[in-house]
Amino acid sequence: MDRLSGDKEGSSREVQSKLKKLDQRVESRYVDKLRFECRKEQEYRDRLVDESWGLFFANQEKLEKARQYDMKNCRRLREMSLL
Repeated sequence: MDRLSGDKEGSSREVQSKLKKLDQRVESRYVDKLRFECRKEQEYRDRLVDESWGLFFANQEKLEKARQYDMKNCRRLREMSLL
């Protein structure tokens, strides 16, 4: 209706509102993807730790590999104060 009435201010507000909602959806999907990938990284690291253990002792090289595993998605969530 704003286009027909020539209410440019109302139309501008509507566009801004739609852009804000789009931005929120994009951010939400990005964060959801980061969380999903972070969980996968945590599971992989946990599997590396589990695999480093023998019957009585841990293989120190494998354990160190697990400790050094770069969990970039988890790190990004921490940087965003979401983890």
